Amino acid sequence: MPTSLLTSAAEKVFIAAMFHDNEDVLPYWTDEIVKVIHYLGTVRYPACISSQLKLKLSSKANVFVSIVESHSKDRTPFLLEEFDQRLSALNVSRYISTRDVSIERPTSMDTSSARIEYLAAVRNQVLEPLVRDGGYERVLFSNDVYVRAESIVDLLNTRSGDWDMVCGVDVDRWGCVISSGEWILCSHITQALRRMGRPRCTRTSCLV
Repeated sequence: MPTSLLTSAAEKVFIAAMFHDNEDVLPYWTDEIVKVIHYLGTVRYPACISSQLKLKLSSKANVFVSIVESHSKDRTPFLLEEFDQRLSALNVSRYISTRDVSIERPTSMDTSSARIEYLAAVRNQVLEPLVRDGGYERVLFSNDVYVRAESIVDLLNTRSGDWDMVCGVDVDRWGCVISSGEWILCSHITQALRRMGRPRCTRTSCLV
């Protein structure tokens, strides 16, 4: 794990995520997020502080985890409840909502205005603790993807922390962009290709 993240975990990070039918990815995702939490929650105390006091102070107060799971039909809620207990044992501040049906899920999740409005509403729900209480300098919003802890730290450390917003890119096994960020990425690539007189960017040509 890198050792030069911002001010060595001095900044407080709000970790946000939303899940639906993600029992396959969650075991890996939760393990990697715990690694990130351990890193962000680790403060370099002066040598004069006792080990017991270090343990008491290292309550992972640098991190808040907010998760909303909704409308799942697999084991996603149970896995998140286990994750909740795991975070409790680490004294991590958190908001984990499972089996949430307060926001109606569209019958079709194909790209449409209904899908975007639904996702935006759930994401706003995930961010409610931040809006209500504040107190965090960075917001880390993760998709339901296989992401490595080291990659998360690298993302947070982009330009040594001198950024307003940064974004990773989701790719499948063949290197094709598969996230919603594809729309933005393809838009920028298409503009560049047009300036060069090349064909426009398509899904299969968006490789990273």
